[in-house]
Amino acid sequence: IRQEMTLEIKEITPHPYCFNKNCSNCKCGEINKELRYEEVFECSHCDNVIDRDVNYLAWKYVP
Repeated sequence: IRQEMTLEIKEITPHPYCFNKNCSNCKCGEINKELRYEEVFECSHCDNVIDRDVNYLAWKYVP
């Protein structure tokens, strides 16, 4: 018996930034392990600057 799962997308505010520590530049992907609750990610490798509040989603499987 297969149990169907639905994907629920839930916007999170204000702070679970702790998982979002890598640069979104697809040619970079640099990880900053020192990041905690800063709102802006500034990549020291490629100078990319990211607002970590924008488009941050949590994916949750709901039976």
